[in-house]
Formats: sequence, C-alpha cells, structure tokens
Amino acid sequence: MNTYLAFGLVIASEIEIPEFQIVEARTVDVTIGIGAVPERLSGATHERANWQAKRGAFLSIFEGVGRYLVEDGARITVAPEAGAGGDDLRVILLSSAVAALLQMRGFLTLHASSVATPAGAVLISGKSGYGKSTTLAGFRKRGYKMLSDDITALKLDDQGALVAVPAFGRNRLTEAAAQHYDVAPMNRELVQASVPKYNLPVSELHSGPIRVSNLFLLQLAQQDAPLSIETLSAKDAMPWILKFTFRSNFLKGLGMLSAQFRLGSVLTKQAKTMVISRPREGSTIDEVNELIYTELGL
Repeated sequence: MNTYLAFGLVIASEIEIPEFQIVEARTVDVTIGIGAVPERLSGATHERANWQAKRGAFLSIFEGVGRYLVEDGARITVAPEAGAGGDDLRVILLSSAVAALLQMRGFLTLHASSVATPAGAVLISGKSGYGKSTTLAGFRKRGYKMLSDDITALKLDDQGALVAVPAFGRNRLTEAAAQHYDVAPMNRELVQASVPKYNLPVSELHSGPIRVSNLFLLQLAQQDAPLSIETLSAKDAMPWILKFTFRSNFLKGLGMLSAQFRLGSVLTKQAKTMVISRPREGSTIDEVNELIYTELGL
C-alpha cells in the first residue's frame, strides 16, 4: 500500500496512483482499497442510472470497469470488474469517486483548472473542451505553478477565506494543445484509448493552499461576436458557480447542497469573476491567454 498526498489529504491506497505524490506519513486522512461493494446502496435517498447516494455514502457503478463505494469522506472501496485495467479504474476514481469524497469533507468542487500567481489562486472554469487545461498549460509555460487541472477543491481557511488546495500533477491536453506547447510525444500518454486527450505529468505543484483571487469563466461567443471579457457582480456570478460545480448532481443526495451554496457565496464576494467569450472560429489559444494575463497584470 502506497501513501500519497493529494488535495491536501494523506491518502493510503492499495491501487497504484502514479499521478499522486508519494509521501511518508504516520496519520492517514483517506484510505482506498479493493474489496466487496454492494450492487445497491442501502438507504439511498437519491439515485440516477449509475449512482446512488445518501448522507455519508455514495455508490457509483460503471459497466465494464467496476463499482466504487465512498464512505464518510474517509474511505473509497473499489470492486473492479474482471478485465478492468488500472487506467480505466483511475479515470473513475480520480473524477466521480474523488469528487464525492471531497464534497463529503466539505470542499467546494469546481470544474476548473487553477494556478498560483502573486495575486493569489487563479481559477479557469468552463465546459469540457472550452480551454481550461490549455490555459493552465500557458500559465505553466510562463513559470507559474499549477494547483489543479479539471477539479479544483476549495475550502475555508482559519480566517474564513476560500483557499485552493494543490491536487496532483497532471495536465490533460488535446493533441493540438500538446503540439502548440511543444510537448514531446514521449512525455504524454493517452487518458484512455477512447479519449483523444493526453495526460502530461507535472513534477512541481504549488507548495500549499493559496487564497482565491480570480475566477475566469470560459464560454463561446454568440454567432460572430469578437473575443471579449466582462466582469460579473457577486449576484450574477453565483449561477455560474453553481453551474460549474463539479458533479453538482451528487450534492443533494449527500446532504451537502446548502454547504456548497454557502461556500459559493463566499467565492462570489472574494474572487473577481469575469466571463471570457471567444469566437467559435478564429480565436487562438494565445489570444485568450493574453487577455487573462493582461487582466491580471502579469
């Protein structure tokens, strides 16, 4: 069993997770193991086609991969199906299972990439394929250290401010983005055979939690509108934050909807939130990134 550090948590896992940082620790926050997992969650109050939930427990079922049981924000048990490979197991583990665990522990989970800057943590959120990971790669090329890619976990510090915690060293890019940033083929591997994206290992993360300063929301512009940026009020930012909460459909079943709403409210007041609308055709990676750098004064 290896011991890792991810999302500010010490994790002991029977499943090898090369994306996580190996550490030595006497105390453990989370355990991940292989074991028996029921086909149904007893006492579930909410369910969908491939998951069931109640306060303190979450069961996720993926045909051809396995079943994942998350309990009390402290344990993840995986029952792999015959023939399921380690890569497939980790894809689900590092998305739905980890999201449910973080939500149980009171984190705000945003579908966002994030990076540490002198001003604070900068979050880039939006739908899949809108450029979150690519924007992160641009920051990294400039020498800024990443916090997270795809899922950014936020929690309150001792002063009641929201901080982003370092997740793990992986930047996921499309073939075009990897070529744009001159990533050598030997330094990237496919997420899955069916997913046309590459996992790029990142050796250095920011060293600890950092207060959130900015949130950029990426969207496609209407018709032929040019590249633009707009600042949102706290009131107008809240629907976007709820929209881009990662696996937000889990929250009600886990009994964490109100808690996540409170954290979202703190974020709207703390972070300067801006919407970047980019043309459906013609805008480049660098143009979007330069717009963000200019706004941040970098």
